[in-house]
Amino acid sequence: MRRKRQYVHRGKRGFGWGMLLAALLVGMLLSRTTLGDCLWRLTLTSMAGADIRDPASVLKSVFGNSTVVHAADDEEIYIGLEQQPLDIRIIPPVQAPVEAPRAGPKILVYHTHTTEAYTMTPQQSYVETDTWRTNDQEHNIVKIGDLLTRQLQAYGAQVWHATTNHEPPNMRTAYTRSLLTMQAALEEEPGISLFIDVHRDAYIEGNKEAQNAILNGQEVARIMFVVGMATDSDYNGLPDWQKNYALAKDITHKINQKYPGLAKEPMLRTARYNQHMGLCLLLEVGNNVNTLEQAMAVIGPVAWGISQCVPGFEGAQQDGAWGALVPKG
Repeated sequence: MRRKRQYVHRGKRGFGWGMLLAALLVGMLLSRTTLGDCLWRLTLTSMAGADIRDPASVLKSVFGNSTVVHAADDEEIYIGLEQQPLDIRIIPPVQAPVEAPRAGPKILVYHTHTTEAYTMTPQQSYVETDTWRTNDQEHNIVKIGDLLTRQLQAYGAQVWHATTNHEPPNMRTAYTRSLLTMQAALEEEPGISLFIDVHRDAYIEGNKEAQNAILNGQEVARIMFVVGMATDSDYNGLPDWQKNYALAKDITHKINQKYPGLAKEPMLRTARYNQHMGLCLLLEVGNNVNTLEQAMAVIGPVAWGISQCVPGFEGAQQDGAWGALVPKG
């Protein structure tokens, strides 16, 4: 799947040479191109067929088909060039028992940062691709998404789970690739009414906030929703952040009523996080100092909270008879 991205224009001057120089610097960092090599390629741009008067042509001559971005608040604003083909993998919903018709909403669970993982234990070890990251989907955030998928299906929802790895070739451009996955899911099932991007948070040294909660006498991870309230006109589509924020607050309140302290208050950020696509939740399940077991332990309450607040669950199975794990409060 190849898509062209248009240049971002700021004000009336558009994409000029000042932006080109900034893009070259960012491109050097992303592609690990040395200054000497970059300058050498620039001297050969006309020989390579690039128009020295055209910034886009120069960028493509220097960096090939890689994506150069202007990053802002953990999300990127594109200034051009092609995306590499993305291997989109979406697992369709399981079939419900014949006697239990699905009456709940249609949901996509996916992971922009697909390799996020937790602290290893003797029972849960993995091969690291980076610190607290692994491609092993039995031990990274995809495992949490799989459990959430099954729990939401236990309440009657039809849930698609995208296991696509959106991180390569560069983490800074992952949100563009996860947007392609969202669009592909909508093409397959236009009735999808909720998108849930499941992440693992990063622990910040010196954070005084409690990192764990107590559930049935055991320490478990805490969860938090992040809401993008982007208003930058550079974005091609802005989120209805008030609607997303209201849903995040409702679920948080519902969970904490039954499981006090399990959910942190939702966080508002200035980025978009692809939440312009409709009703969207960005769910952080624990952080890197938690274990996978501690993260998995909170998914039952999270799925229950979602089923209590998301439109469309009203006529769905609500008692967990299909295998929902709802610990006692």
